[in-house]
Amino acid sequence: MRGVVTLAAALIIPSEVPHHEVVMLIALTVVVGTLFGQGLSLPALTRALKVRAPDPASDALARATVLQQAADAGMKRMAELDYDDHTGVCDLIRSRLDQRTFAAWERLSTASGEESPSDLYARIRLEMIEAERARVLEIRSEGRVPSDVVREVLGMLDLEESMIDVSAESREFVRTAPLGEDGGDCPDLEEYPAVETAEDPLCQRCVDEGLHTVALRQCLVCGNVACCDSSPGQHATAHFHETGHPVTESAEPGENWRWCYVHLKTS
Repeated sequence: MRGVVTLAAALIIPSEVPHHEVVMLIALTVVVGTLFGQGLSLPALTRALKVRAPDPASDALARATVLQQAADAGMKRMAELDYDDHTGVCDLIRSRLDQRTFAAWERLSTASGEESPSDLYARIRLEMIEAERARVLEIRSEGRVPSDVVREVLGMLDLEESMIDVSAESREFVRTAPLGEDGGDCPDLEEYPAVETAEDPLCQRCVDEGLHTVALRQCLVCGNVACCDSSPGQHATAHFHETGHPVTESAEPGENWRWCYVHLKTS
């Protein structure tokens, strides 16, 4: 853009202006100097300044942590409000918040070869949106509904479609990318470093109850392996409430990120 703007500014100067050729030469020199000089030296500069490359795994972990904290704050505020809920609105809000938070955590890990609940939701809902859009277009062709109403409905479908995360490749890239160290000033994360998990971990409570496991977590205090919150049993969180053990880590292969239930921090 800098080169385009520079040349455009020089070219609009009338040719009869004194020293026009010099102005053009100066503009070309600036373009070549900035694009080649700065461009070729930029990699060396970033290495010298130790600028870290984008880390999709750390970003996904931070996103899940922020959404978890935001949801907790929202639920706390809802509990403080005075209202009469005779239609189950609070349950609907709680369910939607859980779905949003779970989808963020599912980007980090699910059981190998398993389709995560958020991916399954996206696949089914996209098929439904296609059917809904086709029906709306049929209604438009019949001419029985005002065109602005049809455009509004199609816009709603387009918006929902754009908000659905359907990138399975992106999720897999996030799962395999290395995580940077974080955790801030959490004393529990400092006390309990990541450890090697068992080769074939399983949630025994899910096995006993006949439940499906989405992803596994391991308690770093006692070593208990349990399922994540996206799983129907949510046994890892239940283990924290039963024991008070603060730090858990992913028990999925190749992952070592940790989560502190007490301080809502990750590393």
